[in-house]
Amino acid sequence: DKDANPGEIIDELPVPPPSVEGSSYLFNSWLRGDINLIDGRTLSNQELNYDLLNHVLEIKLENQIKVCNLDILQSFSCINPRGEEQIFYNIDFFGVNDKNPFGIVKLISDSNIKLVEHIYAKIKTSTYKPALDMGERNHKVLKKRQLIIIREGDRFILKNSLSKIKDLFGKYHSQVTIYAKKNKLKIKKKE
Repeated sequence: DKDANPGEIIDELPVPPPSVEGSSYLFNSWLRGDINLIDGRTLSNQELNYDLLNHVLEIKLENQIKVCNLDILQSFSCINPRGEEQIFYNIDFFGVNDKNPFGIVKLISDSNIKLVEHIYAKIKTSTYKPALDMGERNHKVLKKRQLIIIREGDRFILKNSLSKIKDLFGKYHSQVTIYAKKNKLKIKKKE
């Protein structure tokens, strides 16, 4: 019926702007946990969730939400749905020299050389091309993890290759490389 779209007006209207798919929160629901502030104070048994994009710990109090910024947060812990305790630290707690990456980490191995898992989110932007009617229409929140070694205030982000972190192992780099190849170790896997 030609009267339903006179002059093809509907075809000339733009598509709506992209929306955002996914959640920027660390957990799928609010969890009970404890919060440790840099000044030594502790908040116990709070409902909390961490916003990975905005870098704030949200605390649910009755019918309102309060936020704890990273500049006053030392760590927080909670029990996950499987009943396991998880502890997350502000990466600055480890005395790292540079500010990249920024946010929270989960401690995997604690010794002179620490292994932490940096948990963060980023937005994958829409690739939609209206003229071709192709691509992803919406932006997507992607939750990411990367392993970082912290040694004496320096951080080494683990990539696919040991050659990218030669400085970490110093004179032992070739021995570590041989060991990793022999044992089929995957550098980006915490195991």
